[in-house]
Amino acid sequence: MIRIPEIYQRFQESAGVFTDTRKVLRNGMFIAIRGQRFDGNHYAIQSIQDGALCSLVDDQQLADEPGCIYVPNTITALQRLARYHRDRFDIPVLALTGSNGKTTTKELITSVLSQKFRVHATQGNLNNHLGVPLTLLGLNSDADLAVVEMGANQVGEINWLCHIAAPTIGLITNIGSAHIEGFGSQERIGIGKSELYRYLDAKGGEILVNQDEASLLPWVHPELRKVSKYGEAHLLGKLLHVRFGVHADQLNIEMEGVDGKALKVQTQLYGDYNRYNVVTALAIGGLFGVSLDQIAKGVASYTPKNNRSQLLQVGRHTIYLDAYNANPTSMRLAVDFFKGLSAKYKVIILGDMLELGKWSDSAHTKLIQTCVSESSFRRIILLGPIFLASLRQLDLVDARVAAMADSQELIDSGELVDLPAAHILLKGSRKMRLESLATAFEKYK
Repeated sequence: MIRIPEIYQRFQESAGVFTDTRKVLRNGMFIAIRGQRFDGNHYAIQSIQDGALCSLVDDQQLADEPGCIYVPNTITALQRLARYHRDRFDIPVLALTGSNGKTTTKELITSVLSQKFRVHATQGNLNNHLGVPLTLLGLNSDADLAVVEMGANQVGEINWLCHIAAPTIGLITNIGSAHIEGFGSQERIGIGKSELYRYLDAKGGEILVNQDEASLLPWVHPELRKVSKYGEAHLLGKLLHVRFGVHADQLNIEMEGVDGKALKVQTQLYGDYNRYNVVTALAIGGLFGVSLDQIAKGVASYTPKNNRSQLLQVGRHTIYLDAYNANPTSMRLAVDFFKGLSAKYKVIILGDMLELGKWSDSAHTKLIQTCVSESSFRRIILLGPIFLASLRQLDLVDARVAAMADSQELIDSGELVDLPAAHILLKGSRKMRLESLATAFEKYK
């Protein structure tokens, strides 16, 4: 059977790895992944014909095909190949996980560190058992350090990802209720996320803890050896502290260094819940010796994208688009932000929260009650079958509230056409595709 060093030799000859034959990487190594509804092995030969150097396959019928490299399991081989490649780099590898804010925090950290270093970071949210190894295989000799995002929906997954990425330093953004269906309980979410702490402790790595984030503190056990704590009043390196304010709906910060120098920075982020994401990026910048001016530039230049904390001006409407993910914790934070927003006409549009299991009905019901109790919300629109069912159970009579099956039904209803100039929050799980509403508003300028 072919061994990882032999596969690695072919990898080094290639232009990199890819898993999607719709975007063939010329001279690349195609990894044939089996999924619930697809089998990459079916495209292995075609990818070579289209310009790939070779295909890694786990269909034994392809073992003797020219250009195909047979292994018993391509996912396992991909992960082992990634670790083999990772071990060739003697650089800091920073891993981060958490229930909320992972990707935004990762992007902020990358923006700050990139002002001084050549940083290789997770692209988008490729943070699972496939995304982490693909990220690692993108490492090259130019990188000074790597930033690797890790996601999980079961106990044991973070530990496994750590054994692939071998981080030297790491942090957890927070421990909330995301993916509670897979984990099984709030306690098990904490157990799963804190696997990062336990791995780093066992390997002599450094654990970074935001001491202002209360959800982390129960998991910072006294026996953990190398722990660096930070917060708004106590940053790391040559940074002393940070103060937050709001200007034009967006967070602004004032940083002060140990030398007394202070800088004011206008971020492109809204919502008080983003302040800890910013604090973490500042602390890590300080820890790695990034100057105050460079940190300020890194934070100020970060532009939210991919339906996360995006502030859009669409015609007469101001839209707060945060529709990549949703769970009870992130929903509560977003709704609290919108409550405190000073605006004449506020419309809140929420989509179903998924992967909540037996907690789903109560979480949606509680969220409806929270929204209805807020008098400043002029219109409350709920999208998805879970919200529909919860609203029926409440038997609620409130003229401000409407519920529909999905975004398309809302668009087709004409509800959005005659809205007066409004501040609109769009928040829901990714599968609800609430970003389509932002596109729809473009037509109603």
